[in-house]
Amino acid sequence: MAATTNDNNTHSPPVAESEASPGYDKMSMEIGGEQDAYDYVVNDNGYDGSEDGHLTAKERVLYSRLLKGCCVCITVLFIVAVLLGVQGIEDKEWTELEAEDELQVPILETNDGYRIYSCPTIRSKAENDVGVALDHYKRGAQDLADYFYLRRQQAHIPFQDIRYDGYPVSFTSMKETLRPWKVKYFCPYLKSGDSIYESASGSGMNLLLTLQILKLECNIHDLTIAGNDYIEQNVKNSIYLHSVIEPSMSRSSFFCVADSASSSTEHNHNPFAISGHVPEKSFHLVYTGYIEPIIDPIGITGADDNLPLLDQTLYIVDMLCDFDNIHTKMESWWAAQRIATEYQQAQEEWFAKWVHELIRIAKPGAPILIENVPPRLCSHFTDYTSGVAKDFWTRGVETYGWDVDVDSIQTVDMESPFQFRYSVFMKRTLYSEDDIILL
Repeated sequence: MAATTNDNNTHSPPVAESEASPGYDKMSMEIGGEQDAYDYVVNDNGYDGSEDGHLTAKERVLYSRLLKGCCVCITVLFIVAVLLGVQGIEDKEWTELEAEDELQVPILETNDGYRIYSCPTIRSKAENDVGVALDHYKRGAQDLADYFYLRRQQAHIPFQDIRYDGYPVSFTSMKETLRPWKVKYFCPYLKSGDSIYESASGSGMNLLLTLQILKLECNIHDLTIAGNDYIEQNVKNSIYLHSVIEPSMSRSSFFCVADSASSSTEHNHNPFAISGHVPEKSFHLVYTGYIEPIIDPIGITGADDNLPLLDQTLYIVDMLCDFDNIHTKMESWWAAQRIATEYQQAQEEWFAKWVHELIRIAKPGAPILIENVPPRLCSHFTDYTSGVAKDFWTRGVETYGWDVDVDSIQTVDMESPFQFRYSVFMKRTLYSEDDIILL
Protein backbone atom coordinates (compact mmCIF):
# COMPACT_ATOMS: atom_id res chain seq x y z
CA MET A 1 0.00 0.00 0.00
CA ALA A 2 1.26 3.33 -0.78
CA ALA A 3 2.61 5.17 2.20
CA THR A 4 0.81 8.38 3.08
CA THR A 5 2.86 11.54 3.34
CA ASN A 6 2.12 14.25 5.88
CA ASP A 7 3.54 17.78 5.68
CA ASN A 8 5.45 18.74 8.76
CA ASN A 9 5.63 22.47 9.45
CA THR A 10 8.38 23.54 11.84
CA HIS A 11 8.13 26.98 13.49
CA SER A 12 10.76 28.48 15.81
CA PRO A 13 9.31 30.29 18.82
CA PRO A 14 9.43 34.10 18.72
CA VAL A 15 12.60 35.55 20.18
CA ALA A 16 11.99 38.10 22.90
CA GLU A 17 13.68 41.48 22.42
CA SER A 18 15.80 42.69 25.33
CA GLU A 19 14.59 45.78 27.13
CA ALA A 20 16.63 48.92 26.47
CA SER A 21 18.83 49.81 29.41
CA PRO A 22 20.91 52.96 29.98
CA GLY A 23 24.59 52.28 29.59
CA TYR A 24 24.31 49.12 27.35
CA ASP A 25 25.83 51.02 24.49
CA LYS A 26 28.74 52.00 26.72
CA MET A 27 29.65 48.47 27.80
CA SER A 28 32.89 47.00 26.58
CA MET A 29 34.79 43.85 27.44
CA GLU A 30 38.52 43.97 27.93
CA ILE A 31 40.25 41.11 26.19
CA GLY A 32 42.60 40.62 29.08
CA GLY A 33 39.74 40.50 31.56
CA GLU A 34 41.31 43.11 33.85
CA GLN A 35 38.39 45.53 33.76
CA ASP A 36 34.86 44.46 34.69
CA ALA A 37 32.34 45.16 31.98
CA TYR A 38 29.84 46.26 34.59
CA ASP A 39 32.03 49.06 35.99
CA TYR A 40 30.63 51.58 33.51
CA VAL A 41 26.98 51.09 34.45
CA VAL A 42 26.96 50.41 38.17
CA ASN A 43 26.45 53.47 40.39
CA ASP A 44 27.39 53.99 43.98
CA ASN A 45 24.17 52.48 45.29
CA GLY A 46 24.50 49.35 43.16
CA TYR A 47 21.49 50.25 40.94
CA ASP A 48 21.37 51.28 37.32
CA GLY A 49 19.84 54.47 36.07
CA SER A 50 16.46 52.98 35.10
CA GLU A 51 13.35 54.29 36.67
CA ASP A 52 11.93 50.97 37.83
CA GLY A 53 14.86 50.22 40.12
CA HIS A 54 13.98 46.52 40.33
CA LEU A 55 17.02 44.99 38.53
CA THR A 56 20.64 45.74 38.94
CA ALA A 57 22.69 46.38 35.84
CA LYS A 58 24.57 43.18 36.46
CA GLU A 59 21.31 41.21 36.48
CA ARG A 60 20.22 42.89 33.27
CA VAL A 61 23.43 41.91 31.53
CA LEU A 62 23.09 38.34 32.78
CA TYR A 63 19.53 38.16 31.45
CA SER A 64 20.69 39.61 28.16
CA ARG A 65 23.42 37.04 27.80
CA LEU A 66 21.03 34.27 28.79
CA LEU A 67 18.58 35.48 26.17
CA LYS A 68 21.27 35.54 23.51
CA GLY A 69 22.32 32.03 24.50
CA CYS A 70 18.73 30.84 24.17
CA CYS A 71 18.52 32.41 20.73
CA VAL A 72 21.66 30.57 19.66
CA CYS A 73 20.31 27.27 21.02
CA ILE A 74 16.98 27.76 19.28
CA THR A 75 18.76 28.54 16.00
CA VAL A 76 20.92 25.43 16.29
CA LEU A 77 17.92 23.27 17.12
CA PHE A 78 16.02 24.72 14.18
CA ILE A 79 18.88 23.90 11.78
CA VAL A 80 19.14 20.36 13.16
CA ALA A 81 15.38 19.90 12.83
CA VAL A 82 15.49 21.07 9.21
CA LEU A 83 18.33 18.68 8.39
CA LEU A 84 16.58 15.78 10.08
CA GLY A 85 13.37 16.72 8.31
CA VAL A 86 15.05 16.59 4.91
CA GLN A 87 16.48 13.15 5.67
CA GLY A 88 13.12 12.08 7.05
CA ILE A 89 11.36 13.10 3.85
CA GLU A 90 13.85 11.05 1.83
CA ASP A 91 13.28 7.96 3.96
CA LYS A 92 9.63 8.60 4.82
CA GLU A 93 7.97 6.30 2.32
CA TRP A 94 10.28 3.39 3.06
CA THR A 95 10.07 3.86 6.83
CA GLU A 96 6.28 4.06 6.81
CA LEU A 97 6.08 0.90 4.71
CA GLU A 98 8.23 -0.95 7.25
CA ALA A 99 6.08 0.31 10.11
CA GLU A 100 2.80 -0.70 8.47
CA ASP A 101 0.87 -3.02 10.79
CA GLU A 102 -2.35 -3.59 8.88
CA LEU A 103 -2.56 -3.10 5.14
CA GLN A 104 -5.91 -2.12 3.71
CA VAL A 105 -6.99 -3.99 0.61
CA PRO A 106 -9.39 -2.73 -2.03
CA ILE A 107 -13.10 -2.22 -2.18
CA LEU A 108 -14.09 -4.83 -4.75
CA GLU A 109 -17.33 -5.33 -6.59
CA THR A 110 -18.71 -8.73 -5.63
CA ASN A 111 -22.03 -10.40 -6.39
CA ASP A 112 -23.59 -8.92 -3.29
CA GLY A 113 -22.18 -5.39 -3.60
CA TYR A 114 -19.05 -3.58 -2.55
CA ARG A 115 -17.05 -4.83 0.39
CA ILE A 116 -13.85 -3.80 2.06
CA TYR A 117 -11.56 -6.22 3.81
CA SER A 118 -8.29 -5.94 5.68
CA CYS A 119 -5.28 -8.18 6.15
CA PRO A 120 -5.23 -11.02 8.70
CA THR A 121 -4.27 -10.09 12.23
CA ILE A 122 -3.70 -13.72 13.25
CA ARG A 123 -0.75 -15.63 11.82
CA SER A 124 0.03 -19.32 11.76
CA LYS A 125 2.79 -21.48 10.35
CA ALA A 126 2.33 -22.81 6.82
CA GLU A 127 2.52 -26.54 6.11
CA ASN A 128 5.43 -26.07 3.72
CA ASP A 129 7.40 -23.91 6.18
CA VAL A 130 9.49 -26.77 7.49
CA GLY A 131 13.13 -26.50 8.50
CA VAL A 132 15.10 -24.52 5.92
CA ALA A 133 12.60 -25.01 3.10
CA LEU A 134 11.78 -21.30 2.70
CA ASP A 135 15.08 -19.79 3.80
CA HIS A 136 16.27 -19.06 0.25
CA TYR A 137 13.10 -17.05 -0.38
CA LYS A 138 13.61 -15.06 2.82
CA ARG A 139 17.21 -14.27 1.87
CA GLY A 140 16.13 -13.24 -1.62
CA ALA A 141 13.42 -10.97 -0.24
CA GLN A 142 15.89 -9.23 2.05
CA ASP A 143 18.43 -8.84 -0.76
CA LEU A 144 15.80 -7.17 -2.93
CA ALA A 145 14.77 -4.89 -0.06
CA ASP A 146 18.40 -3.85 0.38
CA TYR A 147 18.67 -3.21 -3.37
CA PHE A 148 15.60 -0.96 -3.30
CA TYR A 149 16.73 0.85 -0.17
CA LEU A 150 20.21 1.68 -1.45
CA ARG A 151 18.69 3.18 -4.60
CA ARG A 152 15.73 4.91 -3.00
CA GLN A 153 16.98 8.41 -3.91
CA GLN A 154 17.30 7.62 -7.62
CA ALA A 155 14.66 8.98 -9.97
CA HIS A 156 14.30 5.51 -11.50
CA ILE A 157 15.30 2.24 -9.86
CA PRO A 158 16.49 -0.30 -12.46
CA PHE A 159 15.16 -3.80 -11.89
CA GLN A 160 15.01 -5.30 -15.37
CA ASP A 161 18.22 -7.27 -14.93
CA ILE A 162 17.77 -8.46 -11.36
CA ARG A 163 16.69 -11.96 -10.40
CA TYR A 164 13.73 -12.35 -8.10
CA ASP A 165 11.69 -14.88 -6.12
CA GLY A 166 14.24 -17.66 -6.50
CA TYR A 167 14.20 -17.74 -10.31
CA PRO A 168 17.55 -18.31 -12.07
CA VAL A 169 16.86 -15.69 -14.76
CA SER A 170 16.26 -11.93 -14.82
CA PHE A 171 13.00 -10.00 -14.84
CA THR A 172 13.42 -9.25 -18.56
CA SER A 173 14.09 -12.88 -19.42
CA MET A 174 11.06 -14.09 -17.43
CA LYS A 175 8.90 -11.48 -19.11
CA GLU A 176 9.84 -12.75 -22.56
CA THR A 177 9.34 -16.38 -21.49
CA LEU A 178 5.85 -15.70 -20.12
CA ARG A 179 4.72 -13.25 -22.82
CA PRO A 180 3.00 -15.81 -25.15
CA TRP A 181 1.25 -17.45 -22.18
CA LYS A 182 0.04 -14.14 -20.75
CA VAL A 183 -1.20 -12.84 -24.10
CA LYS A 184 -3.15 -16.01 -24.91
CA TYR A 185 -4.62 -16.84 -21.51
CA PHE A 186 -4.87 -13.48 -19.70
CA CYS A 187 -5.79 -10.92 -22.36
CA PRO A 188 -9.04 -12.45 -23.69
CA TYR A 189 -10.58 -12.57 -20.21
CA LEU A 190 -9.77 -9.06 -18.97
CA LYS A 191 -10.69 -5.49 -19.82
CA SER A 192 -9.46 -2.17 -18.51
CA GLY A 193 -10.62 -1.52 -14.96
CA ASP A 194 -10.87 -5.20 -13.94
CA SER A 195 -9.19 -6.79 -10.92
CA ILE A 196 -6.43 -9.42 -10.67
CA TYR A 197 -5.32 -11.43 -7.65
CA GLU A 198 -1.99 -13.28 -7.44
CA SER A 199 -1.59 -15.87 -4.72
CA ALA A 200 1.97 -16.16 -3.38
CA SER A 201 2.81 -12.95 -5.21
CA GLY A 202 6.37 -12.88 -3.91
CA SER A 203 8.11 -9.58 -4.60
CA GLY A 204 5.35 -8.43 -6.96
CA MET A 205 7.57 -8.81 -10.03
CA ASN A 206 5.31 -11.35 -11.74
CA LEU A 207 2.36 -9.01 -11.36
CA LEU A 208 4.41 -6.13 -12.74
CA LEU A 209 5.50 -7.98 -15.87
CA THR A 210 1.91 -9.15 -16.29
CA LEU A 211 0.67 -5.55 -16.18
CA GLN A 212 3.33 -4.48 -18.67
CA ILE A 213 2.37 -7.24 -21.12
CA LEU A 214 -1.36 -6.56 -20.76
CA LYS A 215 -0.85 -2.86 -21.42
CA LEU A 216 1.62 -3.18 -24.29
CA GLU A 217 0.19 -6.19 -26.10
CA CYS A 218 -3.53 -5.93 -25.32
CA ASN A 219 -4.14 -2.27 -24.38
CA ILE A 220 -5.56 -3.34 -21.00
CA HIS A 221 -4.80 -0.92 -18.19
CA ASP A 222 -6.12 0.68 -14.97
CA LEU A 223 -6.34 -2.71 -13.27
CA THR A 224 -6.78 -3.20 -9.54
CA ILE A 225 -4.20 -5.71 -8.37
CA ALA A 226 -3.99 -7.56 -5.07
CA GLY A 227 -2.02 -10.43 -3.67
CA ASN A 228 -0.55 -12.18 -0.68
CA ASP A 229 2.66 -13.80 0.37
CA TYR A 230 3.69 -15.81 3.41
CA ILE A 231 7.01 -13.95 3.74
CA GLU A 232 6.48 -10.49 5.21
CA GLN A 233 9.48 -8.89 3.49
CA ASN A 234 8.10 -10.01 0.13
CA VAL A 235 4.88 -8.16 0.88
CA LYS A 236 6.80 -5.00 1.78
CA ASN A 237 8.77 -5.30 -1.47
CA SER A 238 5.53 -5.68 -3.44
CA ILE A 239 4.03 -2.60 -1.82
CA TYR A 240 7.15 -0.56 -2.54
CA LEU A 241 7.41 -1.81 -6.13
CA HIS A 242 3.81 -1.05 -7.08
CA SER A 243 3.21 2.02 -4.91
CA VAL A 244 6.53 3.87 -5.21
CA ILE A 245 8.60 2.54 -8.13
CA GLU A 246 5.86 1.76 -10.67
CA PRO A 247 2.62 3.30 -9.32
CA SER A 248 1.24 4.16 -12.76
CA MET A 249 1.02 0.53 -13.88
CA SER A 250 -2.13 -0.16 -11.85
CA ARG A 251 -5.16 1.76 -10.67
CA SER A 252 -4.51 0.54 -7.14
CA SER A 253 -2.44 -2.20 -5.54
CA PHE A 254 -2.93 -4.02 -2.25
CA PHE A 255 -0.96 -6.82 -0.62
CA CYS A 256 -1.28 -8.85 2.59
CA VAL A 257 0.86 -11.22 4.60
CA ALA A 258 -1.18 -14.43 4.41
CA ASP A 259 -0.99 -18.16 3.74
CA SER A 260 -1.90 -19.25 0.22
CA ALA A 261 -3.28 -22.65 1.24
CA SER A 262 -6.35 -23.59 3.22
CA SER A 263 -6.13 -26.04 6.08
CA SER A 264 -8.30 -28.58 4.26
CA THR A 265 -9.32 -29.42 0.71
CA GLU A 266 -13.00 -28.73 1.41
CA HIS A 267 -13.59 -26.06 4.03
CA ASN A 268 -11.00 -23.63 5.27
CA HIS A 269 -10.35 -23.37 9.01
CA ASN A 270 -7.27 -21.19 8.74
CA PRO A 271 -7.95 -17.48 9.41
CA PHE A 272 -4.44 -16.73 8.12
CA ALA A 273 -5.30 -18.11 4.66
CA ILE A 274 -6.71 -16.10 1.74
CA SER A 275 -10.28 -17.15 2.45
CA GLY A 276 -9.86 -15.91 6.01
CA HIS A 277 -10.01 -12.30 4.82
CA VAL A 278 -10.74 -12.06 1.06
CA PRO A 279 -14.45 -12.13 0.12
CA GLU A 280 -15.64 -14.95 -2.12
CA LYS A 281 -16.15 -14.33 -5.86
CA SER A 282 -14.23 -11.06 -5.87
CA PHE A 283 -11.74 -11.05 -8.76
CA HIS A 284 -12.00 -11.11 -12.55
CA LEU A 285 -8.83 -13.24 -12.80
CA VAL A 286 -6.98 -15.23 -10.14
CA TYR A 287 -3.60 -16.87 -10.56
CA THR A 288 -0.40 -17.94 -8.88
CA GLY A 289 3.07 -17.81 -10.37
CA TYR A 290 4.10 -20.97 -8.52
CA ILE A 291 2.77 -23.44 -5.98
CA GLU A 292 5.62 -24.13 -3.59
CA PRO A 293 5.62 -27.90 -3.00
CA ILE A 294 6.23 -29.54 0.36
CA ILE A 295 9.68 -31.06 0.09
CA ASP A 296 8.96 -34.05 2.34
CA PRO A 297 5.22 -34.35 3.04
CA ILE A 298 5.46 -37.82 4.63
CA GLY A 299 8.73 -37.50 6.57
CA ILE A 300 11.03 -39.68 4.47
CA THR A 301 14.16 -37.82 5.58
CA GLY A 302 13.33 -38.28 9.25
CA ALA A 303 13.40 -35.57 11.87
CA ASP A 304 16.30 -33.62 10.35
CA ASP A 305 14.38 -30.89 8.53
CA ASN A 306 17.43 -28.63 8.64
CA LEU A 307 19.27 -30.54 5.96
CA PRO A 308 20.08 -28.26 3.01
CA LEU A 309 17.15 -28.09 0.62
CA LEU A 310 19.00 -29.73 -2.27
CA ASP A 311 20.24 -32.54 -0.02
CA GLN A 312 16.69 -33.29 1.13
CA THR A 313 15.41 -33.35 -2.43
CA LEU A 314 18.21 -35.54 -3.76
CA TYR A 315 17.82 -37.94 -0.84
CA ILE A 316 14.14 -38.42 -1.65
CA VAL A 317 14.82 -38.84 -5.36
CA ASP A 318 17.60 -41.30 -4.64
CA MET A 319 15.36 -43.24 -2.25
CA LEU A 320 12.30 -43.48 -4.49
CA CYS A 321 13.46 -42.95 -8.06
CA ASP A 322 16.90 -44.58 -8.45
CA PHE A 323 15.70 -47.93 -9.75
CA ASP A 324 19.22 -49.25 -10.36
CA ASN A 325 19.93 -49.26 -6.63
CA ILE A 326 16.40 -49.70 -5.34
CA HIS A 327 17.02 -53.09 -3.72
CA THR A 328 19.88 -51.74 -1.63
CA LYS A 329 17.69 -48.96 -0.20
CA MET A 330 14.30 -50.59 0.25
CA GLU A 331 13.09 -54.09 1.03
CA SER A 332 11.69 -54.39 -2.46
CA TRP A 333 10.73 -52.44 -5.53
CA TRP A 334 7.11 -52.72 -4.44
CA ALA A 335 7.88 -51.10 -1.09
CA ALA A 336 9.48 -48.18 -2.89
CA GLN A 337 6.46 -47.86 -5.14
CA ARG A 338 4.10 -47.89 -2.16
CA ILE A 339 6.01 -45.08 -0.46
CA ALA A 340 6.27 -43.11 -3.70
CA THR A 341 2.49 -43.38 -4.13
CA GLU A 342 1.90 -42.20 -0.57
CA TYR A 343 4.32 -39.35 -1.15
CA GLN A 344 2.53 -38.29 -4.33
CA GLN A 345 -0.91 -38.42 -2.72
CA ALA A 346 0.30 -36.15 0.08
CA GLN A 347 1.70 -33.71 -2.47
CA GLU A 348 -1.59 -33.68 -4.38
CA GLU A 349 -3.49 -32.94 -1.17
CA TRP A 350 -1.23 -29.96 -0.62
CA PHE A 351 -1.77 -28.65 -4.17
CA ALA A 352 -5.54 -29.09 -3.74
CA LYS A 353 -5.55 -26.95 -0.60
CA TRP A 354 -3.83 -24.19 -2.55
CA VAL A 355 -6.15 -24.44 -5.56
CA HIS A 356 -9.21 -24.40 -3.27
CA GLU A 357 -8.27 -20.87 -2.20
CA LEU A 358 -7.80 -19.68 -5.79
CA ILE A 359 -11.19 -20.96 -6.89
CA ARG A 360 -13.01 -19.46 -3.94
CA ILE A 361 -12.09 -15.81 -4.65
CA ALA A 362 -12.63 -15.97 -8.44
CA LYS A 363 -15.83 -14.56 -9.87
CA PRO A 364 -18.23 -17.01 -11.60
CA GLY A 365 -16.81 -17.80 -15.03
CA ALA A 366 -13.46 -16.17 -14.20
CA PRO A 367 -10.17 -17.77 -15.27
CA ILE A 368 -7.94 -19.44 -12.68
CA LEU A 369 -4.33 -20.00 -13.70
CA ILE A 370 -1.44 -21.88 -12.13
CA GLU A 371 1.97 -21.17 -13.64
CA ASN A 372 5.22 -23.11 -13.55
CA VAL A 373 3.95 -26.46 -12.21
CA PRO A 374 6.67 -29.10 -11.67
CA PRO A 375 5.86 -32.60 -12.95
CA ARG A 376 5.23 -35.58 -10.72
CA LEU A 377 8.12 -36.99 -8.71
CA CYS A 378 10.21 -39.62 -10.55
CA SER A 379 8.65 -38.73 -13.91
CA HIS A 380 11.87 -37.05 -15.07
CA PHE A 381 15.45 -36.54 -13.96
CA THR A 382 16.08 -32.89 -14.76
CA ASP A 383 13.76 -31.02 -12.41
CA TYR A 384 13.85 -32.80 -9.06
CA THR A 385 11.12 -30.62 -7.55
CA SER A 386 8.03 -32.70 -6.85
CA GLY A 387 4.80 -31.46 -8.41
CA VAL A 388 1.71 -33.11 -9.86
CA ALA A 389 0.90 -34.90 -13.10
CA LYS A 390 -1.17 -33.16 -15.76
CA ASP A 391 -4.17 -35.42 -15.18
CA PHE A 392 -4.33 -34.22 -11.56
CA TRP A 393 -6.31 -31.17 -12.63
CA THR A 394 -9.19 -32.99 -14.31
CA ARG A 395 -9.25 -35.58 -11.53
CA GLY A 396 -9.35 -32.78 -8.97
CA VAL A 397 -12.76 -31.56 -10.12
CA GLU A 398 -14.32 -34.85 -9.01
CA THR A 399 -11.92 -35.76 -6.20
CA TYR A 400 -12.06 -32.43 -4.40
CA GLY A 401 -15.35 -31.06 -5.68
CA TRP A 402 -13.78 -28.02 -7.32
CA ASP A 403 -16.21 -25.46 -8.67
CA VAL A 404 -14.47 -25.60 -12.06
CA ASP A 405 -15.68 -26.24 -15.60
CA VAL A 406 -13.79 -29.44 -16.37
CA ASP A 407 -13.99 -28.78 -20.11
CA SER A 408 -12.12 -25.51 -19.67
CA ILE A 409 -8.98 -27.12 -18.22
CA GLN A 410 -5.87 -26.79 -20.37
CA THR A 411 -2.22 -27.55 -19.65
CA VAL A 412 0.49 -25.68 -21.54
CA ASP A 413 4.15 -26.70 -21.58
CA MET A 414 6.57 -24.01 -20.42
CA GLU A 415 9.50 -22.74 -22.42
CA SER A 416 13.14 -22.60 -21.34
CA PRO A 417 14.41 -22.43 -18.63
CA PHE A 418 11.37 -24.39 -17.38
CA GLN A 419 10.84 -26.65 -20.36
CA PHE A 420 10.00 -29.63 -18.12
CA ARG A 421 7.26 -27.70 -16.31
CA TYR A 422 3.81 -26.64 -17.43
CA SER A 423 1.06 -24.12 -16.64
CA VAL A 424 -2.67 -24.66 -16.14
CA PHE A 425 -5.71 -22.71 -17.31
CA MET A 426 -9.25 -23.36 -16.07
CA LYS A 427 -12.42 -21.39 -15.42
CA ARG A 428 -14.75 -21.29 -12.47
CA THR A 429 -18.22 -22.50 -13.36
CA LEU A 430 -20.64 -19.76 -14.29
CA TYR A 431 -23.22 -21.09 -11.84
CA SER A 432 -22.53 -23.08 -8.71
CA GLU A 433 -24.86 -24.87 -6.31
CA ASP A 434 -24.90 -21.76 -4.13
CA ASP A 435 -26.25 -19.72 -7.04
CA ILE A 436 -29.18 -22.04 -7.74
CA ILE A 437 -32.42 -20.86 -6.17
CA LEU A 438 -34.86 -23.66 -5.53
CA LEU A 439 -38.46 -22.53 -6.03
